[in-house]
Amino acid sequence: MEGPLAEFSITDIISLVSLGKRTGRAEISGQLNGHQVSGALFFKSGNVCQATLLDLPALEAALTFFIFEDGYFHFYQCQAPDREDLKVSNEMLIMQGINRLDQWKEIRPLVHPGDVPVLPVKPSGLNGGVTLKPDDWRFLTYSNGQLDIFALGEKSKLGQFKATLAMADLLKMGLVEKKPRTPGAVFYPELESLALSQLGQPAQNLVEQAYQRAGFRADAELTLEQAIQVVNHFRRLSALLVGPGPSEMLDEQIRGKLRHLYHR
Repeated sequence: MEGPLAEFSITDIISLVSLGKRTGRAEISGQLNGHQVSGALFFKSGNVCQATLLDLPALEAALTFFIFEDGYFHFYQCQAPDREDLKVSNEMLIMQGINRLDQWKEIRPLVHPGDVPVLPVKPSGLNGGVTLKPDDWRFLTYSNGQLDIFALGEKSKLGQFKATLAMADLLKMGLVEKKPRTPGAVFYPELESLALSQLGQPAQNLVEQAYQRAGFRADAELTLEQAIQVVNHFRRLSALLVGPGPSEMLDEQIRGKLRHLYHR
């Protein structure tokens, strides 16, 4: 069983597998906040028992599939997974998923893929005091004027739905503004993401040091020439950490990302 999500919604997939009382996994890929991502729903005798997507908890992963903007699924019959973290019924999961989709449609006009939240010079929402939800505070904590909405969802561990909801709340209250996703604005998170995937957690400190040695702040709008200065410093720093060979391979990937961002 397979097909595009435009023809088989997550509700349809769960209902069909439940009806056949099948055991297996539905591998699902699609667009989420402008990024192609993939994960899986696992079934045991027709009941959803586990879900994996990015680094999200099982229930959050399962509910996030409902807001995929486009995608494809393929169901494979196989043994049940080793872990079964989902205890809600299929009916309850579908109800929560539909509710989440309705909320997503409401906030989508406010927050678009690639939006970068920045703190306004004079936040209008502070007049008379303000009470923020925990997710809103967490979102603000990680907002540095450099990370776009997808990167913030991952770095804050809120996930894409909760991060987007938090940004919509803060926009309505006037506590954040949006700036366009220009190459110079997003180079920092792109460099950090690529470095983390290759070098692990120490890479974050290397990126910060590279910016400092080049004389730029993390939220700076870099020209291509300035970004190359940062990359040169990062290459030298990463060579000290992992050696010249792996550093050169990573440097090639970073420069490829530069050419893509700056259309060179």
